[in-house]
Amino acid sequence: MDKDFAAINKDSEDKVFHWQHKIKCGNCGLHFIALSDFEHWPQRGTTRGQNLDEPLGVVFCPECGSTEPKLHAVEKVEGYIFQHVFGTATLLHRMT
Repeated sequence: MDKDFAAINKDSEDKVFHWQHKIKCGNCGLHFIALSDFEHWPQRGTTRGQNLDEPLGVVFCPECGSTEPKLHAVEKVEGYIFQHVFGTATLLHRMT
């Protein structure tokens, strides 16, 4: 298996799932979601160039860049990550 990519998660009923990490920045208060194939992200997981079991470190806030502690809740969600990126939302502005 290519160590740059996560294995597909399947439950006992053979349904595909991923993890939604709901995060609130302790510095600026921004709420954001990180989607991952790993329940224990960011402590364990994968990124390009890192082995599947290497520690990843801290989460940076996309708004203020803070690495301060954050509130973090995890939810198991059925389906592939790409099925939830835009969901059924209407695209209001196409980036060029």
